[in-house]
Amino acid sequence: MANRDHLVLLRQGVNDWNCWRTDNPTIMPDLSGADLSLINLRGVNLNNTDLCEANLSETDLLEADLKAAQLIQANLMGADLLDANLMAANLMNSNLRHVDLSRANLLNANLHGADLTKANLSHAELSGADLSKAVLIDTYLGRVNLIKANLCEADLSKAHLCGTHFIQANLVRANLSETDLSEDNFNGADLKGANLTKAHLIGAHLSRACLQNACLRGAVLKGTDLTKADLRGADLTQADLKGANLIGANLSQAKLDGADLTDAKLRDAIIPMDIRHSLQE
Repeated sequence: MANRDHLVLLRQGVNDWNCWRTDNPTIMPDLSGADLSLINLRGVNLNNTDLCEANLSETDLLEADLKAAQLIQANLMGADLLDANLMAANLMNSNLRHVDLSRANLLNANLHGADLTKANLSHAELSGADLSKAVLIDTYLGRVNLIKANLCEADLSKAHLCGTHFIQANLVRANLSETDLSEDNFNGADLKGANLTKAHLIGAHLSRACLQNACLRGAVLKGTDLTKADLRGADLTQADLKGANLIGANLSQAKLDGADLTDAKLRDAIIPMDIRHSLQE
């Protein structure tokens, strides 16, 4: 339940609210469960504020300061969070469908189980963020920084990615089926058991990535960098690996039925004996 005085003060306007925050830096505002939908809160100072289960749908939060704010199960559907600061904010199980988070700072934010369907996160900073079990279906993630982020069991199916950095990210059992991951950087990422069925990984960087038991059936990996990648037990049935760099990769027990390895670089690679024999014929 929101503090009535805090709610009245916020409704007086952003300027009055921000002045009060400056004069009272030790007070942590309580706006939990408040209906703040459809209002203009541009540039508002809501850092360290309790907004759990608050309704912020279609609210204008452009350049808002939400650093370390508590937004557990909050409704932010359709909100404008362009250039907002959500560093270390707790957005666990929140509704972020259709939200504009372009250029937002979500460094180390908790987005576990959050619904980001069709959200726009272009150029957002998500390094170290927890996106485990988050829903990112049809989400725009162009030029997003996800270095060392936790995306375990996240659903990124049909997400739009271009120039995205997943370096050393945790993507264990993540769903990336039918996703265009061309040119994206997964160097050192953990993709054990991930679903990459029919994913497009043309020119992607997967050096030293772990793809143990990952499903890459029908995936397009033309010219992909898989140097020293761990592909043990991976399913590469009907995968297109033309010109892929598999130098030093481990493909033991991998399924390669119908895979196209034309012009692939296989020096020092560990591959099933029957596949090696067929390549030598």
